[in-house]
Amino acid sequence: NLYRKDRQAHVKQMDPQIQNKGISYKERHNKLLAKAYKERHNKLRIL
Repeated sequence: NLYRKDRQAHVKQMDPQIQNKGISYKERHNKLLAKAYKERHNKLRIL
């Protein structure tokens, strides 16, 4: 039982790091998509 509690505490400590990585990846991905969209939009406006 003590082992299980220790394990849960360890997982809780790890979880925020994993969530932060996931969020930063999503933000980076969204920025790249937005950049590509803007560039495409600008090209269409030039044409």
